[in-house]
Amino acid sequence: MGLFSGWFKKNQPEDYEQALAALARDIQKRQTHLSEIRLRERRATLLFSVYALLLWIIYTSMWYKDFIPTLTTHSRNSQFERTVEAVPVFVGPIVILFIRRIVQIWYTRIGDAEEKALVKLRKQQQDKIEEVKQKTNYYSMRNLIERYEGGPRSNPTRDACCSTPTRSASGPSAHPPNASTAYAGGASADACPRNYVSRIAAAIVAPLPPPRKQWFDKLADAILGDDDSSATGAASRYALICQKCFAHNGLVKESMWEDAQYVCPKCGYFNPSARALRQLKEGKKKSPSPDSRSPAGQSPNTAPGAKGQFAPPLGVPVKADGGAASAERPQSDSEPTEGASMSMEVDSLPTHTRIASHHPTNDHYNPRFNHIMSSVGDGTTVVDGHVSTAGASAHNGKGVQFDEPLKPGRKDGIANFTTTVDYLEEERPFFVKIGKDGLIAALQKLDKQLKNTGRGHVLSRKVPTDWIGKEVTPGQIGLINHGGLPKILTRPGRYPGMPLRNWWARKWIGTCGLSDTVIQFGGLTVVQVSQNQAAVVSDPQNHVFVVKNSGFVAYAIEGTYNVLSIVDQTHLPTVIKDPITKVTLGWSHEVTMKSRTGTGTKQDYVVALFLNIPANNCAILQKGDDLELLPAGQHYITSPNVTLRGMFTLGENQIEMPTKDIFTRDQVPVSLTIYLKWQLTEPLKLTTHGYNTPYDALRDKTQSILTQIVAHLDYSSMVKQRSLGPDNLDDGSDASSAFLDALRTRAMDDLHLAALEYGIIMKDLAVIDRQFKGDIASTMDKLTTRALQAQVEAANVDRENSNKIKQEEGALAVARIKAQAQNTKADTEAYSIVAAAQAQAKRLQIEAEAQAKATRLTAEAEAEAIRLRAAADAAVIDQFAREMELRRNEVARVKAFGPKAVFVPTDGLGSQLGSSMVTGMAAGLGVLETRKG
Repeated sequence: MGLFSGWFKKNQPEDYEQALAALARDIQKRQTHLSEIRLRERRATLLFSVYALLLWIIYTSMWYKDFIPTLTTHSRNSQFERTVEAVPVFVGPIVILFIRRIVQIWYTRIGDAEEKALVKLRKQQQDKIEEVKQKTNYYSMRNLIERYEGGPRSNPTRDACCSTPTRSASGPSAHPPNASTAYAGGASADACPRNYVSRIAAAIVAPLPPPRKQWFDKLADAILGDDDSSATGAASRYALICQKCFAHNGLVKESMWEDAQYVCPKCGYFNPSARALRQLKEGKKKSPSPDSRSPAGQSPNTAPGAKGQFAPPLGVPVKADGGAASAERPQSDSEPTEGASMSMEVDSLPTHTRIASHHPTNDHYNPRFNHIMSSVGDGTTVVDGHVSTAGASAHNGKGVQFDEPLKPGRKDGIANFTTTVDYLEEERPFFVKIGKDGLIAALQKLDKQLKNTGRGHVLSRKVPTDWIGKEVTPGQIGLINHGGLPKILTRPGRYPGMPLRNWWARKWIGTCGLSDTVIQFGGLTVVQVSQNQAAVVSDPQNHVFVVKNSGFVAYAIEGTYNVLSIVDQTHLPTVIKDPITKVTLGWSHEVTMKSRTGTGTKQDYVVALFLNIPANNCAILQKGDDLELLPAGQHYITSPNVTLRGMFTLGENQIEMPTKDIFTRDQVPVSLTIYLKWQLTEPLKLTTHGYNTPYDALRDKTQSILTQIVAHLDYSSMVKQRSLGPDNLDDGSDASSAFLDALRTRAMDDLHLAALEYGIIMKDLAVIDRQFKGDIASTMDKLTTRALQAQVEAANVDRENSNKIKQEEGALAVARIKAQAQNTKADTEAYSIVAAAQAQAKRLQIEAEAQAKATRLTAEAEAEAIRLRAAADAAVIDQFAREMELRRNEVARVKAFGPKAVFVPTDGLGSQLGSSMVTGMAAGLGVLETRKG
């Protein structure tokens, strides 16, 4: 019977108590083994390092003192022997580090395998707990309790979780930050039956004692620092348990527990700090938690069974009390509650203003948004992500209320202002804003905060000298790595290396300027930006914020402050242009942050968008179905639920638009080229209708209106008029005046009215070109071309005749001008001749008068001379003198005849004959002399 008794025995229900207890024991064993592996690794690494270092020091000392015996067969003073003896001195540290690394890798592989097994056991434990929840209807019971209990704080289990710190189990059972084994004792206690849960909790065995540390473990901790992941470090930590889903969210130190506030990664619930909850109970402070409201404060449009709370996304600005601006969850995660309008924060530094956005589903457009302009500060706008605004204080029992939809009759819609708190103004642990006192004062304040919480200080107590050591000049700070922790030297001077305690376990890193924009060292982050700079920073919770015209000093205990980018706001790299008109609309710059995904790869995610919008331009922001107008200026967006819809220019634009083929009344296709000129005045209307550019909105309307006009016209009426601009509309006798009138009156008016619907004002419309298509059009175009050619030829003939006439007229004018020139020349010559004759006569008269006068004077002078000579001769009394004078006169008389004179005697006939012969001979002699001369 014993063999077959098992067939008829009923299946016993699975004992979850034993299964969970077994899993808990296995997990504790694995954790203990993992802790032992870590301790063995530290022991082995330390022992090997100490022994190897001692051996190397001993060998180096012996080598330096030349106490090492001969290692080779060569002589002691040979070069080879010296090289062999010196090799261990220089290669020894490298070998020591290499072997040390091998030991660490070996233990790391063992530890990784143990961690994988531990993760697998925790996964099994989690699956088993989920199975218990399913079997005991945990979720349904929790929903019923939350729906019908008197208040959200009436659950004693939840109150205990949020008011009393849950100290993690000492020893190896302390979970790392990502562990979730707290479900075994906390998550199921709220929903499972009390007796069953108590039995499960009691079934978990007590934690095993941690491995006892030896003297060399304590020495390693003193030299290398305490291991936070060890059992002793975890024993002084507190577990962060979510108040809503009771999920384990890691461990924090006792000094940080009261100020720890976080968002549960599993359910998205925002857990405020214990200090804030304690002050809330004392009535000193509003609760930042969404659970602080009563059920009566729920939105009337929210279903009673829906999840009532959800935490704001990362990037939402938090209130001054450390809590986040909360909001009710709508009926759907992707759709807003009906009747409620979303709102967004548009903060203009230094004044932060919230502007309710226009809802596109309203029946009427509210033109008040055209006047939303930034007029404060330097025009910088911050768009950050509030989802709703608190309607009243939480302790009054009133919940968070959504804004009503903006209607045209609501005059106070645009005046709904709230003030958000700057990230730098909030009280954060180990986060100090740099004030007017500068960086040194901020570092001193941070150092004081660290000392007050029992942590190591960051300002070094070293005293500088002026004779030797590392130098720190005025305007700089020195950086020292003290066992992985930062130490800052703020006083200028020199810091010597002696005594040895000054630099034991310390390493000199270098110096940085007090005015450097970014300083990151050992978890310490310093950011200082000037007027034109903006620093994009990610805090340890991956909350991205922007720092302008200020700075801060922060020390991250867990996580880091990462400076993602330093942006020059007036010289952004990316140019945004209108794709149609090529007009520059502004400049932008996206700041990205690298994040590691589940596959182990790193991807870039956009966390901030900077915009530089020039004058007379604007941008449209979108948040869900809401649109917001952003004026010109320098802006940045960090909210993840606010995106840039587009940028527009408010100036005039013009373009030549080709239309599609349009059929006339006689079915002749024609293609037109339209000149459009417009101005966008209300960009919100354009984007509300779904258009990205004004041209996209005008193109369809223009095509439709021109199609209606051309469809009522004939080809013949259109082909006569070559230009369809407004200059041809004055003459009413034109055959195509019907088409031109329709284009001016109907097309322009209809297009103007249609453009107003999109917030566009039409400035001008003209048809600058048209092309007819089809066989009929080609035939008629040929005929028209021939007629035009004939007209051109006739015009050429007329032009030639006109040119000839003009040439003849020109020749006649030239001849007339020549005749006039000749007449003028003749008159000039005659006048010159008469004048010359008169001048000649006058000259002759003057010459004659002068000659007569000269002759008269000469004669008078000669007569006077003769008289004087006669008187002189008469005065001579001596006869001989008179004879001599007479002879002289004769000589002068003969001399006056010249050398060629011939004297002939004149006495008798013979004398006459002789005289004739002599005269002839004299004439011949005279001729000969003349030829010779």
